[in-house]
Amino acid sequence: GAKFAPVSFNLGYTKNDKDQGAYSVAGGDSAVIQPGWRLVYELENVADTESFFGDVTATFGKFSVMGAYASAEAGSTDYDELQAKVGYKVAKNLDTYVRYSTMDIDNGTTSIDSDYLRFEAKYSF
Repeated sequence: GAKFAPVSFNLGYTKNDKDQGAYSVAGGDSAVIQPGWRLVYELENVADTESFFGDVTATFGKFSVMGAYASAEAGSTDYDELQAKVGYKVAKNLDTYVRYSTMDIDNGTTSIDSDYLRFEAKYSF
């Protein structure tokens, strides 16, 4: 990742072998490399997985905007996720955001599309 105020970006790549599933880490604020927002849950403990992901965030005062893409392949299943996030820092200890994700899962015979929307208000002590 890199940051050139007011813009930051991150790129990542993960791969595991047929004998080792991806590990699971609780909490979306961890510093562990995670492909996508919802995609990481689809890949938990799945062996022989390869993923690529990237995001760009721009911050303007109290506002932030983020766009991201993640793609993975696990066996014969392909995953694609697009997401967007808009945040606002209400006060020193209070952050809010709205996040949207659309994900496509295709295993060659069936295709599943799913959309997620989340609003969060987080107060930190």
